[in-house]
Amino acid sequence: MKNIFKLLLLLILIPSVVLASDEKKAFNKEKTISKTFEVNNDALLSVTNSYGNVNVYLWDENKISIQVQIKVSGNNEKKVTDRLNDIDITFAATSNKVGAITEINGKNWQGNNNISYEINYVVKIPKNGNVDLHNKYGNISIDKLNGNLGINCKYGSLFLGQLNGKLNNIIIAYSQNSTITSVDKLNLNSQYSEVEIQKGNQINIDGNYNTFDFQSVGSLNITSNYTKVKTTAVSKSVINGNYLTLKLGDVGISTTIKSNYSDIQLGANKNTNAISIDGNYTNSKITCTPDYAFDVQVELKYGSFKDALGIKYTDKYEKNTSKSFTGYHIAQGKSKITVATNYGSLQLLTK
Repeated sequence: MKNIFKLLLLLILIPSVVLASDEKKAFNKEKTISKTFEVNNDALLSVTNSYGNVNVYLWDENKISIQVQIKVSGNNEKKVTDRLNDIDITFAATSNKVGAITEINGKNWQGNNNISYEINYVVKIPKNGNVDLHNKYGNISIDKLNGNLGINCKYGSLFLGQLNGKLNNIIIAYSQNSTITSVDKLNLNSQYSEVEIQKGNQINIDGNYNTFDFQSVGSLNITSNYTKVKTTAVSKSVINGNYLTLKLGDVGISTTIKSNYSDIQLGANKNTNAISIDGNYTNSKITCTPDYAFDVQVELKYGSFKDALGIKYTDKYEKNTSKSFTGYHIAQGKSKITVATNYGSLQLLTK
């Protein structure tokens, strides 16, 4: 799966390599387009761009300032000049919203390997401003945002700092090494991407073929297939999908996992209330602190069970390929672990 992912990523990124080659060219031309607009302090910035980066900053002005640098390189001076003239920015502005759209006119230059270009935005918005950014074949960077966030980014990375707004909606595809420092509530649709989030309060994710790394999350909801998830600490999580690799370091309150063909590792402590795992062809490993008291109910078919904690069993059933166990560790009625799997395994281990 990993090799397939890399191959697909390489094939998809070919257009950006063609249009933004690092090869040195004989002729390099550029132009800068700048506009500043008076706006309300919570105005919306809307940008639609391709083949370049979008960088957004806050400042102490009720203005939106947009500076776009356009660079074109090639070995034919006339073609370089023509290409530069074919790229323009269309602006539309009111006191509530400022929009900027990159327009690439003229012939279809995509097949011309002798021309490369990039279109980079540097934007300043009011401290309470909102953003709606669409970018293709380029990165998006925001150090801090107090307003609401909307992002649609393909074939580029996100470098996002503190997202303090109440509404953060992100769509990404083929995005590598994207990072978010902190976010309150996030709705993320992700395909073939890698995302690291240091701190989040409520995170909802859907999409396939991803790698996620979370440091600290309050509530985590994931619907995904062919995905890797790693958390250092998560209070509550609900995860649905197949072909998953899950490493949940510290389950603070509860986790519910429904997954087939997966590998699951998670940690539990005295504050963990409930763990539920349901899936076939899934191997689960739960590592508990010695003081973790819980009830346990396990149902297996064509599977294996390892108990390294010394569970006190109140009921056991084993016949042919079916097994079921009910019991508790330390004391009853404190919390509960429930696991049901066919063609899988469960290990209860101690830290």
